[in-house]
Amino acid sequence: MATVDFDHAAALRAAAELRTHATYLDALATARDGLAREAVADWAGRFREDFDRELTATQDRISTAAEALRRTAGRLSDAIDVARTEQLRLDREDEPTVPPGREPPP
Repeated sequence: MATVDFDHAAALRAAAELRTHATYLDALATARDGLAREAVADWAGRFREDFDRELTATQDRISTAAEALRRTAGRLSDAIDVARTEQLRLDREDEPTVPPGREPPP
């Protein structure tokens, strides 16, 4: 019997971990936005502008990282589906064929 050598459980765990970390990064970005608004409420000048630029850059990096984690999790899910489909195909090929008009032995 032919089998597809693929660790479905490990792939599922990895995809779940990637999604968990992406969700964490989303929450981190949201919290940073709230804290930044408080920090700059009465702040003006050059250092405020530097802060705003750096905040925007780091928030963009966090968002990009979260998106990359989700894409990778999606690719793992796709690989799971491909492996499952291929295993089903191999299983069908391994099934004994019965000529028309004949029944398989008991």
